[in-house]
Amino acid sequence: YWRLAERFLREGDAGLPCGALRASVFLAADLTVYPCSIFDRPLGRLPDVGWSLRRLPELIGAREALGLVETRACPRCWSPCEAFPSLLLRLGRTA
Repeated sequence: YWRLAERFLREGDAGLPCGALRASVFLAADLTVYPCSIFDRPLGRLPDVGWSLRRLPELIGAREALGLVETRACPRCWSPCEAFPSLLLRLGRTA
């Protein structure tokens, strides 16, 4: 984490794809689902998908938000809460 945090601070990018909507989401207190805690793009509410995390792709804005994350058109961050899911997605892969 720290090595990539230093890169993020130096270059503005950690060099890894974001894990938002693939490895994690942010669930607000009112049950609104967001791609992450930094990306202020509400996707819908957890009750809208029968409380099932597996059904999150059914939320109206999920597909578009995932596209923004994958093309790095999201806020881009490297806070620990957002970075560790990205690191977990990379386990077992070579650089």
